[in-house]
Amino acid sequence: MGILGKKVKQTIAECKNIDEAKKIRDKASALKAYARQAKESQEVQNNVCEIKLRAERRIGEFSRELPKEQGDYKKDSSQDGENPKITKLYILKDAATQDAIDIAELLIYAEAKLGGMLKGLASPTASRAGRRQLPDGITKKLSHQAQEIERNLSMAEQLIEGARETGNVPSPHDVLKEN
Repeated sequence: MGILGKKVKQTIAECKNIDEAKKIRDKASALKAYARQAKESQEVQNNVCEIKLRAERRIGEFSRELPKEQGDYKKDSSQDGENPKITKLYILKDAATQDAIDIAELLIYAEAKLGGMLKGLASPTASRAGRRQLPDGITKKLSHQAQEIERNLSMAEQLIEGARETGNVPSPHDVLKEN
């Protein structure tokens, strides 16, 4: 992340309360959306996502410091009949789902990037009887899948946007199924 990244990490670490960390997280979310719309490099988008995740971790640290509620949850109902503890669980579930979608998005883009790099390999070599030599750990199947995702990146982006609306976590295999 460079010098700016160190300053951001320090700022997040120096947050005095949960509200400060939430402000950083919200700004990082907005920056992430802007970076995607502006078609910034994947590295820039990943750095912004890292800032958001660090802020969310800091929020979790503050949350652990909050006093635990005591008593029977049935007595802790609000006037309109909703249980605030259950509402908090739904909020946490939504946040976890968004984190999972963010991570899945990074995975899909990383696999597309790998596909672009594998596509750019030199022509077949004579040393392997006319076959292209893949890097260690990369199977022919993985190479093919990564290149397919790279070729269909716009479809992958549509799948990710749809996942954000429905709350489903996308996977690289979902991109391949759409093909």
